[in-house]
Formats: sequence, structure tokens, C-alpha cells
Amino acid sequence: MTVEKGNKIFIAEGDVAANPATVNWQQNLSQKSDTYYMAVFTNKDKNDEQSYIFIQQGKLDALKAKSSGDSFTITVDDSFQYGQKNKQGEGRFLVFHDKSRNPFQWRFVSTLYSKLGNGALAVISLAPIPGGVKDIAKYFSGLIGDPLHNF
Repeated sequence: MTVEKGNKIFIAEGDVAANPATVNWQQNLSQKSDTYYMAVFTNKDKNDEQSYIFIQQGKLDALKAKSSGDSFTITVDDSFQYGQKNKQGEGRFLVFHDKSRNPFQWRFVSTLYSKLGNGALAVISLAPIPGGVKDIAKYFSGLIGDPLHNF
């Protein structure tokens, strides 16, 4: 099962800004970099399945404004993008940011791995990387150059 448009996801509010990380990418022949918050979300419409969401630091208030009531429950809509391991949707994760940005999926996966290690990859249904950071580019070579997807 993977997160889909229209699903309700829950993010523990205390976790939203707990894991800031820098994502680097190249766009229009120039280097780009920004801080994203990484948090685990629970998909309330898919048996409490969990995955990661990356939230651009400057878009955190916009995401909070989407929450319903007192909880941090959000409906996935067109404002989100996603990355995934394959066309079947395995390992799908969400990104909430300025959609004019074009970092490849691999940039988020490598950031997640470098920050949280193999345990983080298990949450998004990706096997641990035996050789660690040195093998991450080889392991995710199918994602290098693969842009984020729109719902």
C-alpha cells in the first residue's frame, strides 16, 4: 500500500521540526540548497502505514495551516509531490515544498540515509545499504535523475 492523493496522514506535531536536514541539488546549472524537516507520518487511510515526509523549512506554516482541528492531520492533495522506489509505488515518501524546485528523488533518500541511517530506510520499505554511505549512489542509481512526481 502507498500513500495516495486524498489520504489523511498524521504527523506528530513534536516531530515536525525535530529533524532538520540540508538537501542539495542542481537546477538551471547552479547549485541549490535548503533546509527540509524530515518526519514520519502515519497514513490513517491505509492501516496506519508509515513513511517519511520532507517539509521545506519556509513552507512549514503553510503545511500547519492545512491541518484539521487540533490534531496535525492533513489530507494529501496536489500541493504535495512524492518519490518512490519503483513504478509500483514501493517506498513512497512525500515532499511538501515550492514545486518550482526540481531536486531529484535520490537527493531526499540520500539525505534521509545520511541523517538517520539504515533504520530510516526500513520505514520506506528500502533494504539497508550493506556498504553504507559509499554505496548509496550505486544502490539508488535508478533514482538519480528521476524527478519527484505530482499527484
